[in-house]
Amino acid sequence: PPFPKHSAGPVQMGRLTPFAAWTWQTPETPLAWVLLCAIGAFAWAGHEALTRAHSHAPASALAPFGYSFIIYLTIASVVFFADIPTPSILIGATFIILGGLFSWRFG
Repeated sequence: PPFPKHSAGPVQMGRLTPFAAWTWQTPETPLAWVLLCAIGAFAWAGHEALTRAHSHAPASALAPFGYSFIIYLTIASVVFFADIPTPSILIGATFIILGGLFSWRFG
């Protein structure tokens, strides 16, 4: 029988678990546990929202929102890590965003 789609996540998790177990560091404070759980909750909520969005709109209509993540993550990188993007990164991101918007508008 064909490989069921719903089992891809657990299979990949099973393949990656040994690597995670090798480098795992247990959070030492309650705040660290709360933050770790919050990361998981927000990641799940984001994936759930994206999955549900695909049941309401075609992928071509949702693609520009994916490209907006480039902008948000660049801003977060500057704010939280003081990591200023190089000109080549900005040029490449611009091409990616413009290409996505072009295909959304004219594709």
